[in-house]
Amino acid sequence: MKKLLFILLVILLNACTQEKRDKLIAVNEPKIDQSIKLSGIYQYVYEHNTKYLIENHYLEFKNGNAFYYGTSDDFDEVREGYHPGFFKTQIDKIDIGEDTISFSLHVNDSIFYKKPISPLYKNKKNQRWDIGVRYNTRDYNGKITGDTIIIHTKNFDPRVFIKKKEENDK
Repeated sequence: MKKLLFILLVILLNACTQEKRDKLIAVNEPKIDQSIKLSGIYQYVYEHNTKYLIENHYLEFKNGNAFYYGTSDDFDEVREGYHPGFFKTQIDKIDIGEDTISFSLHVNDSIFYKKPISPLYKNKKNQRWDIGVRYNTRDYNGKITGDTIIIHTKNFDPRVFIKKKEENDK
């Protein structure tokens, strides 16, 4: 009987201790609401834009979702003699830390168009780009500092995305 009481006492103490540990861990974990921290539209201005061809990239954080707007150059080895394709894709898997971000993009030829795609303006009458890409996946990682996100991806210089618009701005 004493053994049974002792076992019950140990179980109760362990349960109470575990509950306190869980509360302590929950209190000490930083709460970062990324849907508030990262919202709106961030723009990377391509350094070789021309009057006739704008190849900017965008990150859009809206309603708890993230989207990437870019060019086919991210999914090809080299482009010679033709204009890039332009795309918008939802970022399905994204990891956002206190000041870091990493994500992967998965694309297919059907999402590329001939004219730039931007969250800042709509391009009606955009035709499908028929050249195609060589690769379907690319990994990105970066650093978040205030209204700036610096993105790194293999074989490209860092891209500096600057916040242009809040999610609720019209």
